[in-house]
Amino acid sequence: MTRNPSVTHRALAALAGCAALAAVVTGCGSGDADRTAAPPLGPVPVITEPGQITLPIDAYELTDAQRLQLARAVDAAVDQCMRGYGLRGRSNTPTAVTVTGLPDPGPRARDGLYGFFNPATGGRNGYESRTHTEPLMPDDDTPATEAEELALTGAVRGGRPENAHVSNKAVPAGGCREEGRAAVDADDLLRGSRLPDGGPQVPSNDPRITEAHATWSTCMQGKGYSYADPFAAMTDPKWRAGNPTVDTPIGPDEIATATADLECKLTGNTVGVVTAVQAAYDRRYIDSHAQQLAARAQRLDEALRKAARLAGGS
Repeated sequence: MTRNPSVTHRALAALAGCAALAAVVTGCGSGDADRTAAPPLGPVPVITEPGQITLPIDAYELTDAQRLQLARAVDAAVDQCMRGYGLRGRSNTPTAVTVTGLPDPGPRARDGLYGFFNPATGGRNGYESRTHTEPLMPDDDTPATEAEELALTGAVRGGRPENAHVSNKAVPAGGCREEGRAAVDADDLLRGSRLPDGGPQVPSNDPRITEAHATWSTCMQGKGYSYADPFAAMTDPKWRAGNPTVDTPIGPDEIATATADLECKLTGNTVGVVTAVQAAYDRRYIDSHAQQLAARAQRLDEALRKAARLAGGS
């Protein structure tokens, strides 16, 4: 799935009308009385590959490119601070690489509500539970000297010295690492998803989802498999899903199950129905959190501008 790398302007535009209304009334949307009912569905898309899955909340999430831009800007600020002490920089942003040789279907290929979905492989790689990424170490991974450690962290192994100086220059608490984080001011944005109130919550017992799961389960039973829902199939202990440290070979049973699973998802448009339900809860959440999301989008925009200036200065 391709997302606009400058989502903040789109997000702010989407919120403009709702935020203006929220200033006048207590909420922006249909009101708290409707929050206990399942939100109405919009159009149900026919989903045949992960790249077709788009959700309204995507406009408010950081892209991988933005996350990397912010992290590298923190590194640039840390390096600049370290050079102020006459020391080398200590990059802290490794690059992630796929280490198993299996193709990476992207994050939308896995979801707690529709399990695993990668029609490109047709089940040939099973649930691909061994596909994972590991970081490459930064180029300079030599041990830090005591002066570098003090300048970087503001402390050494024995704790913070009473008179913390490097090259006759005082080292503040937290050192260059803290100074770099403060220069970008995006720590909360970088620590995973920090959407207001935890983001949209989609109950697995929404009747539209349980019906889609029941249709899928009936299809699977017709093929000789008994699973209550797609997540149960993906996380069957036989596959050791989610444990990439265990190199369990992908056997014929897993391949056959994943193939049947995929066929049933495509036949019943399971992922399309679940995506439509997720989108409905997204719209309700965005509607009820207009002001908070607008503020978050503005913060991200400011952080990206700081990051761009730091990158230019480095």
